[in-house]
Amino acid sequence: MSKRDLFIFLFKWKMFMAAMFLTCLSVASALIFFGAPGYTATATVLVERNRPPVLRSTPEPAMDLAEALNTEAEIMLSYSVLERVVDTLKPYDRPRKPSVLGDAVQSLRAWMEDVGLLYPQAPRDRWIDQLKRNLKVKASIDASILRLSLGDTDPGWAAQLLNTTIKEYLAEHVRVFSSRDTARIFRERLDAIQGEMRGRRGELARLKQQQSVAAIEETKRDLVRRIGDASGLQLTVRGEIETLLLRFEPGHREVELARTRLALQQATEAQMREKLARLEAQATQLDELSLQISSLEMAYRDYSRRLDEARLTDAASANATNVVAIDMARLPDKPGTSRLLLLLVSFAASLLLALLVAAVLEYFDRRMASPQDAQDILDLPDLGSVRMLGRRDRANALRGQSAV
Repeated sequence: MSKRDLFIFLFKWKMFMAAMFLTCLSVASALIFFGAPGYTATATVLVERNRPPVLRSTPEPAMDLAEALNTEAEIMLSYSVLERVVDTLKPYDRPRKPSVLGDAVQSLRAWMEDVGLLYPQAPRDRWIDQLKRNLKVKASIDASILRLSLGDTDPGWAAQLLNTTIKEYLAEHVRVFSSRDTARIFRERLDAIQGEMRGRRGELARLKQQQSVAAIEETKRDLVRRIGDASGLQLTVRGEIETLLLRFEPGHREVELARTRLALQQATEAQMREKLARLEAQATQLDELSLQISSLEMAYRDYSRRLDEARLTDAASANATNVVAIDMARLPDKPGTSRLLLLLVSFAASLLLALLVAAVLEYFDRRMASPQDAQDILDLPDLGSVRMLGRRDRANALRGQSAV
């Protein structure tokens, strides 16, 4: 496109571009002057990636800087944090400043919800979504710093919302990374061990009451001696039987009496061995109960020590974490963007929009703008042209015809 074509384009659409530019600039200026100014509260949070997330946590390898910052940013923007912020401050109950533009937006939203273009939403949920959109969390480059910003039409509310968000985030950080209810778990385990130990000791005392350990050992020794004597008698009787069989027939009365004495000795030995087995089972049961009680006592002492440690760590300050607020939000003394800057941006945007729309219209315009266009389209030579008469020329021509 040559300079001549550019000037032709500007001259052709000058009225349209001027009207569109002035319309857009007027609308933008009205929004800037009649709309409520936006105030932005800022704060900074330090994230130390070389420390454990909380004091009571087990030390772990440090996370990468980007990973640590992104993790903390996601915790800060989590629904749990924003929900508690809204429930604490209840911003949906605050009095709203009268504003023509704000009232118009509210009326338009209510109408769109009534006709079904928008889904109705509770004020609390709407504020949570709005807070998630407006809260900006940006990680500094090569620094363990998170920069927070939050905008609102009320400077006091902007600072209060941001400070409450930081406080709830710090509490959520401790809740996420700390081991909760450790002391309670150890206490419950101690109670269970104590109850089990009480039952084992009661059973051991009952068994010892039935028969003492010394009596069991004495009875065992006596039974072992008697079993030995019985075995010796059985050997003697077997010798007698062999001698009698040399003198008498197997069914002789003397032989049968000797065999009867042998059977009695064997039955007696079997009874004594059975009784010895029962005594050994009782002794084994007593030993097992004693070992179980000793094991439970060791476990009880171990859990008692761990309970004391858990109580000490739980009593430690919850503020000893790897995140700390460096600068809390202060009351903004002026809007985040001046009206002059907004007007300059509106001026440039309006001018650019007018040029773009005019360029689009020019692209789709198929009207002939010069004799050369007519020759190219009709493929006929240009024999002459008559300029377009203006309003004054047409009026003079009509008066001349009337005079004739």
